[in-house]
Amino acid sequence: MCSGPTRLGMNRVQCHITLRQLEILLLVIEQSSFRKAAASLGLSPVAVGEHIRALEDRLRVSLFHRRRGGPPLLTPAGELAAERARAVIAAVNHLEADLLPLSTRPNWRIGLAPFVSRNLLGRVAELRKRYPDRSITTDICDREAEAITTMVANGVFDIAITITDCADGENLDGPVRKEIIIDEPLAVFVSQSHPLAGKRGVLAVDLADFPISTLSVAHPLRHVTDASLKTCGLGELRHAIETDDYSEILASVSHSRSFACMFAESGRADTIAHRLIMLDLAFALPAPQVVLLTNETAAFDRQLRLAAEYLANHYRSEAGTARRSKGSASRDKIPGRLAPGTQRPAARLVQPTPSVSGNLC
Repeated sequence: MCSGPTRLGMNRVQCHITLRQLEILLLVIEQSSFRKAAASLGLSPVAVGEHIRALEDRLRVSLFHRRRGGPPLLTPAGELAAERARAVIAAVNHLEADLLPLSTRPNWRIGLAPFVSRNLLGRVAELRKRYPDRSITTDICDREAEAITTMVANGVFDIAITITDCADGENLDGPVRKEIIIDEPLAVFVSQSHPLAGKRGVLAVDLADFPISTLSVAHPLRHVTDASLKTCGLGELRHAIETDDYSEILASVSHSRSFACMFAESGRADTIAHRLIMLDLAFALPAPQVVLLTNETAAFDRQLRLAAEYLANHYRSEAGTARRSKGSASRDKIPGRLAPGTQRPAARLVQPTPSVSGNLC
């Protein structure tokens, strides 16, 4: 629609930008060819060129470097226009989705890493009560963070919460927004009869003398563990056992001189039945991070964005509460030893928990 005369060269800059122009711009970029874009639209290359020129006139910039032969190349202004065009098209698509009848609204798909799902499945059930008009599906996705990020980018998941290497950091731009929820500290566990049990300030060189019982190379959390240990100079350890069976790993540590590297919070609970203790390390293991992943859908769906924030805030709150309650009690004790003047309580048998390989790093 133009607000003035439309004869060539007269007030063309008064024409409004149209969705059609933005769609054609993005298609030319996608196809890397004016001719291919024209064929996809059933238009002539001349018509496609006119749409692009009208857009350039309205913006008062050149979007492409004009050259003969070869694919069209965007100017810096063209790159910015393309980024904004994608956002506009996405906003229009989401506006249409928001105004659909409730029965035809899109589902929410939530992906959770096994380790984080233990605290969040109940909260997903709460979301179903809060948003009865949405069909919410949950997938316990036992894959590496990079693969889950790709799934979010491709729309397989609208929300995902997973664990990643601490070196990855946040990313608040791009097709996938990654927000750090909280760090998940690692700890090293050994049997009560292990030579390092009860020792203060265990060094990395001390651990290097012993094999590790750990997850298989194919397990998604194995990369997280290896990255943390490698940072501390423990990248070339011998392996007592490599398996995805969590119970086998705990049993291996309890009956050998090996050690296991686990998430500290789950390790405290899961090792009771196997009589394992946490070592007092003289160095800090870099902590993996629990991250929230969302795609462009959350930017335009307010309810989905609130749902993602609800899950992230709950996980952060619960993890923080658990650490405050346990940290003060053990900060000044030697692992595995009682405080002076106390008596050892009677032994209480605890049944091992079912095998959940997501607890071990």
